[in-house]
Amino acid sequence: MDRLLGVLVRKLFRRARSGDPLWLVLAVSLWVFRRARRRPPSLVWRTRLDPGERLVISSLDPRAHTGSGD
Repeated sequence: MDRLLGVLVRKLFRRARSGDPLWLVLAVSLWVFRRARRRPPSLVWRTRLDPGERLVISSLDPRAHTGSGD
């Protein structure tokens, strides 16, 4: 699929050089789509847990937290 998109983008950019703005819009749109598809997912955090270890994930509502020292 990526190779097909690359070929289409090249052909559309060649046509866009002839002066028709429609081909340029299509070429740029496909180029952006192709780039977005190739972007790897972002990894936030990774760790290895040994047997017996656990990972606790919790989420607190910041509006409910009154804070200390108030």
